[in-house]
Amino acid sequence: MSLRLLARLSLVARLMLGAGFAIVVTGSLWLWVATGKDADFARVQIENRLAENAESLLPSLSEWVVIGDYANIEQVLRLWVKHTDIESITWTNASGQALTASDKISAVQAPGWFVHWSAVASPQLSRALVLGGHHYGQVTLVMTAAPAINRLWERFLSHLTLLALALGLVSVGVLLILRNGLRPLAALNQGACALERGDLSARIRPQGSPELVRVIDAFNRMAERLQAVQAAISQESERFCVTLNSIGDGVIATDAEGRIEFINPVAEALTGWTAAEAARRSILQVFSIIDEISRQEMDCPVGRVIREGVVVGSTNHTVLIARDGSERPIADSAAPMRQSDGQITGVVLVFRDQTQDRQTLSRLTLAASVFENSLNGVVVTDTEQRIIEVNPAFTRITGYSREEVIGQTPRLLASGRQDSAFYAAMWSQIMATGQWRGEIWNRHKDGHIYP
Repeated sequence: MSLRLLARLSLVARLMLGAGFAIVVTGSLWLWVATGKDADFARVQIENRLAENAESLLPSLSEWVVIGDYANIEQVLRLWVKHTDIESITWTNASGQALTASDKISAVQAPGWFVHWSAVASPQLSRALVLGGHHYGQVTLVMTAAPAINRLWERFLSHLTLLALALGLVSVGVLLILRNGLRPLAALNQGACALERGDLSARIRPQGSPELVRVIDAFNRMAERLQAVQAAISQESERFCVTLNSIGDGVIATDAEGRIEFINPVAEALTGWTAAEAARRSILQVFSIIDEISRQEMDCPVGRVIREGVVVGSTNHTVLIARDGSERPIADSAAPMRQSDGQITGVVLVFRDQTQDRQTLSRLTLAASVFENSLNGVVVTDTEQRIIEVNPAFTRITGYSREEVIGQTPRLLASGRQDSAFYAAMWSQIMATGQWRGEIWNRHKDGHIYP
């Protein structure tokens, strides 16, 4: 089995495979050692029985061998060959004549490889028959190893059955232990999958061994922290969206490829695109600008920010063309959004309608022109009556230059012809109504008095 295939197996399968392999190897070694010892014992036992049979057989033959009674000799040989593990007995007299008795050979039930491995052979033993100093021939006994081999084979099968039973029991036990032990791991896996799906409320009941209980407690604490962080992020995001939706400028946020991800209500009103319609569209479709003077299409500042990674400020004479074709002068700026490593993740575009600003500027320009070109002298003071501005007519009428009167009070022009009560009443009316009409006598720089 390759390591790659092994890695694809579940933890239970790998543990079962490992435990089974260990049991099989250990059991095989034990079976090999035990069967080897049994075979050694069987060989010794056969040889001992062979020697014992030879010692017992010789006295039974002695009487008949001496008188040469071949019939009784053959009968004795037949009796001996029947009730023992003797395969055959042969008596050979001094002249070379032989009598042989053999029994039905027992069949070997074990397979050939087992017979060869056990190395239990059929031994034979020859003894000379000597009585009273006379030689009466030789007796040869051959023992059969078949019964011993069969007993070895039966014992081997018994051991193998016990080994298989032990392997099965251990496997079942390991499986039960693992199923109960891995149940907390399965719960952890389900909890992790729930977090992956965004269910941060997932919690796991503590179970299993003390080590797994600690791991589950750590998981639950992590999930609680993630839920708290998510809640904080959601709250901050909601506050951020409320802020962007509340400001008076148009705001559009794009990703790093210029696709719109956010557009606030002001930007919706200025461009004519709703947030739902603008979502994931290119900024070029929604934010179309031209030069007010040349009427030529202008480069979108978002594209430059993405290309160059710099903040792009507004340019003069920029006109935004809304979805319905209406035009508005705008001021705009764009800045990159970056990750901690500096990589640009998007762009924020801020722009505002300058129509009202231009109208206000036009009115201010007109007012300044009136102020400068008026034939009447005009004085502007602060709340403490200090002069902050005068027009050219004032300098012509009073003889004082602008630099001479800035920071002074109108009392500089007092002629002395009106008393303090007059001026107090005048300023009281100005503060109450914002205006005063009447005649004041002032003193010219050269000293003469004029109305």
